[in-house]
Amino acid sequence: MKYLFLSLFAFFLFACDEQPAEEPGSDESDDTQEQNDSGSDNPIGSNFGFTALEVSSDSRTIYVSNSEGDDKNDCFTDGTPCKTLAVAMGKMREGYPDHLYLKSGDSFIDENLNKVTSGRSKSEPTVVSSYGDGPRPIIGAAGKDVFLAYGPTSHLQFIGLHFYAYKLDPDNEQFDGATGSSFHFLGGFEDVLLEDNVFDFMELKIASWESGGPKDFVLRRNIWTGAYINTSSEHHKKRPSNLYVSAVDGLVIEENVFDYGGWHPTVQGAGANTRNHNLYIVDNNVSSRLFVRNNIITRGSSHGIHGRPGGTYDNNFFGRNSIQLGVGYSKVEMVPGEFTLVTDNVMSETASMYKGTPVSEKANGAIWGFVISKDIGNPDYIKIERNIITKEIGTCGICRSYLKHGYTPEDKDNVLYDVTVADEFENPHEGPFPDPERTLATYSKTLGQEESFDAFMNIVKSRAPKTWDDAYSADAINDYFREGFGLEQGSN
Repeated sequence: MKYLFLSLFAFFLFACDEQPAEEPGSDESDDTQEQNDSGSDNPIGSNFGFTALEVSSDSRTIYVSNSEGDDKNDCFTDGTPCKTLAVAMGKMREGYPDHLYLKSGDSFIDENLNKVTSGRSKSEPTVVSSYGDGPRPIIGAAGKDVFLAYGPTSHLQFIGLHFYAYKLDPDNEQFDGATGSSFHFLGGFEDVLLEDNVFDFMELKIASWESGGPKDFVLRRNIWTGAYINTSSEHHKKRPSNLYVSAVDGLVIEENVFDYGGWHPTVQGAGANTRNHNLYIVDNNVSSRLFVRNNIITRGSSHGIHGRPGGTYDNNFFGRNSIQLGVGYSKVEMVPGEFTLVTDNVMSETASMYKGTPVSEKANGAIWGFVISKDIGNPDYIKIERNIITKEIGTCGICRSYLKHGYTPEDKDNVLYDVTVADEFENPHEGPFPDPERTLATYSKTLGQEESFDAFMNIVKSRAPKTWDDAYSADAINDYFREGFGLEQGSN
């Protein structure tokens, strides 16, 4: 009862008092069935559920086009755009709801967005997005960050952009595998939305600094293709993950795609190791205001999610990570009153950490579906329900024997199937199951696509801007697995 009261109370505070931050896409696009006109053969074509762009009566709308612009223009119409981001940002005003629009299909290489200013309020933010038809505009960098700012800054939205560490792309003629870039919030940022962006070989970092700690971030419907460094087979001196967050009070991560975090399957020297992850959420984040839900999280170097502070992890699909989900941290106990909820997730086909060329000297043999770290503290605040862990070849499906003082989390209706098990669930959902051999590849086939894990991931990672199809979401994938195991469809 104590656990239930505290968890509901904390959820109520975040969901009610911070509702705009938690539900950034509540205003659906007016054209809910607009088809993908990008010219691609990607089947994802419906358009709904994205944040509406609304200007205020005193907003400046500033246009910039590398292909058509001139920095001598006034930049206030799409017919008179600036050419460079630096000049365009110079026309933005601190504390005003100004909008900066980059031309779709253009590329801004070795430029940055460092001088973006604060908006006025939660309802009147600064917006950086795109205009025109075509692919997301590219902001590319190598050796420097496409965004590096120290706060205090508030009320920002970055929507529908493509951030590109071009020297980490093996298909780029300037590829070197070593010179990366990141998108980096440091310090007192508050009320920030990142939606419908691509982080291409690029890490997103959010951390405290002298100006304070970050607060109220929403990461929604973004795509990560895999930040890495070509020395990860040799050492841990650089530790890229797709997402690194530290000291954040209020964080929603929903409906994103995270793939290949921390390593690369073909780049020489970029092998997987224990320190690189898809999502690295360190222990000082506020777990009662951390919500990770409805994401597709695949093929991480080590963890799909390294969730050190606890938090809420709901209805995510994990595939082929070495450790699909870990909560807690062996060196720091959870803060009293914080909690962990792990519900309705699917963890399928865990993969060895011994991967990449050459195999990393810093890898190990851990292949775990779900692990609760030792010394997590307050284990009566841990609930694990209705999760599916399937087709896992490693040491355990659920590793909770590390729990301090022998406490056991509350768990029920979880499934372990085709798993080498070191520790069973207390109250499992037991078979016989209707169709337990399901995988992401067989789900892809039901959509008329190639029966292939890789083919499915290529589709979701190449989704055009402002397009969405529920069939390619974590919820739909998980419902397919739930049906195969005789569980009720839809997360609870």
